[in-house]
Amino acid sequence: MNALPDLKIKVFHQFADEEKPDTPYRIEGGEGDSDSELSSKSSSAPASESGDAAAAAAAAEDEAGYAHSAIAEDTPWRDFVDDYWEVDAAQYDRLSTPSPTTAQAEEGEEAFARRIEDRRQLAETLQRAENRSPIDPLLNEFDASIDRYELAVALLQAADYIDEGQDYAAEHYVEEAMVPARRLEDETALARCLYWQGRVEYLRENYADAHRIFQKCRAGLAETPEGETIIHYLRLSRPDLTAEDRHRISLRGLEGGDDGMYTPLSSDPASPVFMKSHGLPTNAKRTWEDSARRETQEDMAQEANDEQREIIHPRSRWRFAAEEFDPDGLQLHRSQKVFTFEMYPQGMAPRARPTKIFQEHPNEVLMPEDDWKEIDEFMQDKRVTMNFLENEGRNYQEAIKRKSQADSKRQAPCTVM
Repeated sequence: MNALPDLKIKVFHQFADEEKPDTPYRIEGGEGDSDSELSSKSSSAPASESGDAAAAAAAAEDEAGYAHSAIAEDTPWRDFVDDYWEVDAAQYDRLSTPSPTTAQAEEGEEAFARRIEDRRQLAETLQRAENRSPIDPLLNEFDASIDRYELAVALLQAADYIDEGQDYAAEHYVEEAMVPARRLEDETALARCLYWQGRVEYLRENYADAHRIFQKCRAGLAETPEGETIIHYLRLSRPDLTAEDRHRISLRGLEGGDDGMYTPLSSDPASPVFMKSHGLPTNAKRTWEDSARRETQEDMAQEANDEQREIIHPRSRWRFAAEEFDPDGLQLHRSQKVFTFEMYPQGMAPRARPTKIFQEHPNEVLMPEDDWKEIDEFMQDKRVTMNFLENEGRNYQEAIKRKSQADSKRQAPCTVM
């Protein structure tokens, strides 16, 4: 039996030592029964045989236990005996969890190891089933194709914006191209993205950063179209160059090619091998006179070509790109683009001419010379678009229609009534 704490025992004993109440300690029963009557009734019971005495003793013990449990509700708490407030230790044993034995612990560890092994075998089985599936390689190849397509589109957009001089838009598309390049885990794709990132820094005139990026991605661009211009931009992006040196290198361009680019030796556009001439090399032997004459002709043709050719770089191409986009950066429709007169003489056909020799034709609309000069001067600095030409065509047809109606009325016979 577990006793109560010392403080409670002390309090209980203190109250137990106090003066007892006037009401005696009673057991539930009849109201008329008293202690003397109970004792007289118990003493008057005969005990003739020894068996009856043992039975009486057992009955007395049961009665005492009942008396201890069936205490009257109005009995004060200080009248209880000390044993009533004690708690059985077996009650705590029932509430607590016993510690596992060594055998139980070993059995639990073995069961846990078996579950881990079963999970590993199941994962291996699923992996083998996936490897045998024919659809997985096709899906992986399809995903890689989509990533390569997204990479090419993003880099193309970045190149267009670099040509237009919009560095922030180009940087945005370069960052978009980095995402599929990282998914592909291809060093060549990452090198291409770095190249265009260097082009963005070169456009911003951050030559030190651009030169560092070009050096970093140079090794991975051997089999790509970007490899044909990496040497050129490595020269232009050197931090020690002045503005005049960069302008001179830009005008000189790369060695060979009509557009200021390298001409690859092979037909593959991504070939890293370049040549200095426009034609393929031959092994035919030439005499000294033929060699001197051909070299002179080639030099003259190259000089004439250099005079006619204008090397287009990102900043000088802005005036061409401006005709493709409006001031807000939105691409223009074909009907909104600037109309280019490719035939000679270029420009709008004059609508005024002398008619002394050749009279005005039926399908011709002429205007006074002064009016035509005003229109011509007004349209010199204006944009001539397809929409403008369509409107002019409709107006011209309406003018011809009105002219023909007026001529028909003038030539109609007059009827006298």
